Amino acid sequence: MSTQKVGKSTLMAAIALWWIFTRPAQPDMPAASVVMTSGNADQLKLQLWKELRDIDARSGIGERLGAKVNEGPEAGVQFPDGRYIVGVQPKDKVRL
Repeated sequence: MSTQKVGKSTLMAAIALWWIFTRPAQPDMPAASVVMTSGNADQLKLQLWKELRDIDARSGIGERLGAKVNEGPEAGVQFPDGRYIVGVQPKDKVRL
């Protein structure tokens, strides 16, 4: 049985945003970070990162928290307090 179009990318993007939004910087602790990847570069950019940007655009929470949500996964999401989400792309289109 295949798992196509069931919301995996939406769920992963939502979890990444929840994680980073609920862990503000604390004194004497490193800033929270999320590193996202996918089976290939197209999946990361066209599915996973698109979902993350769509959720942020619909909710507006990133802007309210001062986050900069960049166009591509390699630039990521940057917070003024040092938190970040970044997407790491595989070098070529092979399955991980």
